Amino acid sequence: MLDTDGIYGGRFSGAGFKGCCMAIIDPAFRESILKKVEAEYLNAFPALKGKYSAHICGTANGIGGHRK
Repeated sequence: MLDTDGIYGGRFSGAGFKGCCMAIIDPAFRESILKKVEAEYLNAFPALKGKYSAHICGTANGIGGHRK
């Protein structure tokens, strides 16, 4: 993720349960991010082909409400 256009930052979560990675992205780069992350991930872990998935989700305002 570090060298991927459109990704501002990310972190790993839940590594004890196979884990996941979450990132803050620019939605304009959605397709290129999905392609690059999948290609590089499966290059590093080819045995996970067919078991890997990526999802892009929206955010909510959270408990603080809308900021101006």
